[in-house]
Amino acid sequence: MRRIHHSRKNILTISTAIFALLSSSCLALENNIGKTPQMGWNTWNKFACSINETLIKESADKIVELGLDKLGYKYVNIDDCWNAVERDSEGRMQADN
Repeated sequence: MRRIHHSRKNILTISTAIFALLSSSCLALENNIGKTPQMGWNTWNKFACSINETLIKESADKIVELGLDKLGYKYVNIDDCWNAVERDSEGRMQADN
């Protein structure tokens, strides 16, 4: 049996191609919902728990500076380690107060 080595770059390229193919062949609603993926940016992807007001404002400004707002990017989602390390007695996540 021949073994195939998949690098992360190859998997990402293949995944992107499949997504593009499926996106172009799927029917979207006539109300424009579903014609694009979510158009926004999440702080967690870059800063994880190390965020502050300045970083949020700079990130939003960068979206505008790059012209991404004109391409449909509307959201800057703030994700800041809201959850506690321990779960409650029923196994549910809880807020870190």
